Amino acid sequence: MTEMPTALPPAAPRRSRRPWLIVLGGCALLLLCGLIVGGAGAGYWLVNRGRATAVQPAVEYILDASPRMALASEGGTRLTVAQGVLAEIVRPADPSLTAGLRVFGTGVQANACQDTDLVVPLALSNQTEISSRVLNVQAGAAADAALGEAMLAAIRDLGATEGPHTLVVITGGQDECNAEAGALIAAEARRAGIKLQTFLVGYQVPESDAEAIRGMVDAAGDTTYLNALDADELRRILEAIQKYVDDPTTTFPTVALGTPAAVAVGPGTTLPPGGTPQPTDPAGAVSTEPAPGTTPGAGGYASQTACDHPYFPLRQGATWTYAFEAGSYTWTVVEVTGDLSNATARMIMQWDDVTVSYNWTCSTEGLTSYDFGNIVLGSNEGVMNFEVINESGAWLLPADQLALGATWDSAYTMQSTMEAGGQSMVTTTDSSQTSTVVGSESVVTDGGAFDALRIDQSGSFRVEIAGLGIPPVTSESTGAMWLAYGVGMVRQETTSAGVATVMTLISYSIP
Repeated sequence: MTEMPTALPPAAPRRSRRPWLIVLGGCALLLLCGLIVGGAGAGYWLVNRGRATAVQPAVEYILDASPRMALASEGGTRLTVAQGVLAEIVRPADPSLTAGLRVFGTGVQANACQDTDLVVPLALSNQTEISSRVLNVQAGAAADAALGEAMLAAIRDLGATEGPHTLVVITGGQDECNAEAGALIAAEARRAGIKLQTFLVGYQVPESDAEAIRGMVDAAGDTTYLNALDADELRRILEAIQKYVDDPTTTFPTVALGTPAAVAVGPGTTLPPGGTPQPTDPAGAVSTEPAPGTTPGAGGYASQTACDHPYFPLRQGATWTYAFEAGSYTWTVVEVTGDLSNATARMIMQWDDVTVSYNWTCSTEGLTSYDFGNIVLGSNEGVMNFEVINESGAWLLPADQLALGATWDSAYTMQSTMEAGGQSMVTTTDSSQTSTVVGSESVVTDGGAFDALRIDQSGSFRVEIAGLGIPPVTSESTGAMWLAYGVGMVRQETTSAGVATVMTLISYSIP
């Protein structure tokens, strides 16, 4: 972050030797940029502090070549269909990708349960090589299919690359060699020290095998299972996956909508086509049955208070953990008071030594207001206190008003006081925002697969800092957020003051 010039004398030397008043002032500008788009996600601007991470994607494709792929299918065999589709999808992929191809079941190894071969080693811009070599793969004769062993080997291959890392597997059935394959895959990814997103695509997989694959997915974690019933469906799925592989910072495209393919993202989450995730893990479960003292809302969601919005459930004890370029942070709703007509909620965001407090005001008109109570940096090293002087509109409309094309405005004036080293700074921010519901999209994150409501946002703000002789700062902001029913925000993208950021859901718990 660029430090701001100041006419004030420096603070007295402290243990950290950091000029906190200047730092807080600079961070305030970044923070206030984020306030326009994304609501509570604005805390990201503070904790990010201008850092960025290079994206150098690496992907390894795995193709099943065991005897089951030699079965007749659509004028050829399962293998010839899969080969043709994979070659078609990979060839035009982003040349900046590092990619490789591994197969299993060809018989290259005498032991069928170790029969996997790296046909095309991982290298930059070798999509043409992969497309050509995949067409020459021949099905083997051994009955055992080492799906798990191939995935373990691929993780070791990917461990030598920078990432982000993606594994794309096309299989005709379950692993035939190791009942513990899923747990071994999860352990190998941890051992390799990489964050791996795996897409396991079944092609005409029998239901009995599909059930076994889902069990492996649950144990493996960070794995999406999709079952293609024909070549067209296989092509649609792989096209969607390839878009994500080319740029892992983007939203995973809609692959399940409009197809009978079921999506499973471990552990224990399934997403029917066009549906809402139904976690079986009690820690992440969202009940649709009214609890004592609650009233069913839109779609049957049982809201406890006006702050317990179906698309942003500010329910006491609820937690969400998000990933962003500089690491991860957690939101926790620590206090909720009120009823179904009017309520308030207090949320805490924690990241390393930074603690941000958010105060929400809610009514039958939606989540009508939020503001920062305060931000604490380190141990008594700096505090920023916030107060909303006036506001209008709603941050988020009631669920029954969030129809396609719904548009609404909101605005507020906020005054902040920053204190550190015996000095203080007063900042006034005027901001306005327009939000529009643009549709529903499938979003895959480490936290699961979600059919989410997309809301695009644009706004402007003006920041004036008193006493420093600095001209007011004005800027425009754009962004989008994806909200899943019964879950909350699962993804957010913002661009403000020339800085773009992305945050995605890692895990959540709604009591």
